Formats: sequence, C-alpha cells, structure tokens
Amino acid sequence: SNILDSDYTHIGIGCYEDSGLRYWVQVFVTRYPYTGMLENSAGWWYLTDGEIDTAFEGMAQNEYGWWYINNGTVDWNYEGMAENPLGWWYIKNGTVDWNFTGMAQNQYGWWYMTNGGVNWNYSGVISQDGVNYTVVNGYAGQ
Repeated sequence: SNILDSDYTHIGIGCYEDSGLRYWVQVFVTRYPYTGMLENSAGWWYLTDGEIDTAFEGMAQNEYGWWYINNGTVDWNYEGMAENPLGWWYIKNGTVDWNFTGMAQNQYGWWYMTNGGVNWNYSGVISQDGVNYTVVNGYAGQ
C-alpha cells in the first residue's frame, strides 16, 4: 500500500526514538464512508460505509478485476457462476476465469459460457461430459 492508491485519502506518520535510533511508521487511511474493496495484511475485504461488511455476498471489483466475496472477504475456494451488473460470470479460485468455455449451472439452470461469461448469442448443441445440451441464446434450461 502507498499514498498513490486513490482509495487512500489520509496519511498518519509516527516516529519513535530508542537509544539514538529513530523508527518511522506511515499508515494510509481510506475516506469514510467508503464502499468497495480494500486490502490489508489479512487479505481483501468488502467495506460498506467504511466498515467490513460480513453480510455481503456477491461480486465486487478492484483494480485487479472482479472477485467473488463471501462474508465480506474474497472467497478463494469459490467455483461457480456469479452475477455482477455486467452479467453472469464463471468464477474459479475467487475471480472471473476468463479462459472458461463450457456449460455451467446456477439457480436458473444451465448456461453456455465463453471467455468466462454467458454467451447470449449462441444457439446450438453443446456436448460436455457425455451430456448434450440444446442451447438457445446461451440458455440450456434446467
């Protein structure tokens, strides 16, 4: 973390002297009320109004991409579909898997995905793991 990160709006500086040696520390602080993702030594967190939001579950974006958040932190073990304002995405290891092409399931049914996102333009038959899926506009049904 450094002051060049636009999410930080304040800095604290301290000095401690012991036996003629000076020790300096700097702390970067975000503005309040901030809503979004921030990193600290314990990991990436989702904040609502400046506080960790342990009730938040869904996708959130930071400068490194889109992430799946569960209980207020990145869920590195999550694999499956998740929705953000741009559509439905395939998540692997907590982030969008831009290389995923295939069928994936969510609570609404099975979907054909390319490059990590639902391919709304595809209609046809997809064979995956011995199952044939009839896909219409990306959707294969229940």
